[in-house]
Amino acid sequence: MREAKTHAMRRGALGAAIAVAMLLGGCDESHSPCNAGETQCSRLCVDLATSTSSCGACRNACPALAQCQDGACVCPAAQPDVCDGACVNLQSDSAHCGTCAQACGFGSCVGGACVCATSPATVTNCGGSPACVDTARDRQHCGGCTTACPLDSAVCAESACVCPASQPTECPVDHPSACVSLQTDTRHCGSCENPCKATEECALGVCGCPAALPDICSGACVALETDTYNCGACGTVCTANRVCTARQCLCGAALPDECGGACVSLAADPEHCGTCTTRCPLNATCSERACVCAHAAPLCQGSCCAGGAACCADGTCPLAHDNGLGASYYDCAQLGTYTVTAATEAAFAWDPAGALGPTTFAECVVWQGATRCAVWCFGGFAQGLVHLNSTGTGCPAPTLINEPGTYRWD
Repeated sequence: MREAKTHAMRRGALGAAIAVAMLLGGCDESHSPCNAGETQCSRLCVDLATSTSSCGACRNACPALAQCQDGACVCPAAQPDVCDGACVNLQSDSAHCGTCAQACGFGSCVGGACVCATSPATVTNCGGSPACVDTARDRQHCGGCTTACPLDSAVCAESACVCPASQPTECPVDHPSACVSLQTDTRHCGSCENPCKATEECALGVCGCPAALPDICSGACVALETDTYNCGACGTVCTANRVCTARQCLCGAALPDECGGACVSLAADPEHCGTCTTRCPLNATCSERACVCAHAAPLCQGSCCAGGAACCADGTCPLAHDNGLGASYYDCAQLGTYTVTAATEAAFAWDPAGALGPTTFAECVVWQGATRCAVWCFGGFAQGLVHLNSTGTGCPAPTLINEPGTYRWD
């Protein structure tokens, strides 16, 4: 009792000491993790009075070149204005002249106004953005501020809209008119408004089939070499899973064999396994051109057997034998055949994890499990009997046919 009281007093003193230390050290759950004058923004401590990324408020970033002073973004004196998140000078910035996004182009910004260059002489202030354009080369102001080139693909050269060298011909029947190459344009092949057919191409001003589709069927370019609907000749359609190869309808790689006019796989088709006339029996699959029964059972005389490792010498399935303890084993001996081999097979079917026990009894097989034991007798007065000890590892031999724990196997 005295010892327990002493431990309680020590724990109380230790708790009081920790509490005093927390108060003296300012350790309080409500205490901010940031230093005085700082604010927590996205797990970072920042000074809202000077931070350019959080100026005056969290995540309030200042424009480029600006500084944060007393919680307010201030651009430098040389760039006092703000455009697109950056400090600029609207009085001298040629990209933002007088107002944001007002570009001068072929000119400079003076006093907040665009002053166009004097050379070349075709530079004109057209009042847009950019304000100063060269009307001798500008496609939207070609020859004058209000003249735009109407032709698709046209360029402005020497104040006139002209077609480029790669597309030298104007075809006015298009809406709008367009600059085209009569040598390669499938809409205007050789002349304006002379279209090629859907599968044709225009080469040197002549419509024709491309190299990949060199043949013509019903006015369309096809490849008789590989076309499933025109294989070797126009209108020849490949059917029954065939593909067109070298102008012939052949079975493809997935179904490479032919049976009765259909493409199949003799390596995997249970209806045509190995040969066109071999059909796998029920519960069998086709693998590597051979029928395989489920659960590795043998295939005997065209049928999957119920069990066993191989067919009997006469080609029939192994027979099912009752081991006397609720399991079956398979061999080719007739029912009621008692041998050491049969007894061992019966024992293994009962407990595959067991092993042969000591040969205590003549003409009997002792099978020892981890926690149980059984004896199968193949000769003597106990022939055909099995005795089970399911409560221990001892293996008594049957002494009476009707003895408890004694059963018959065949």
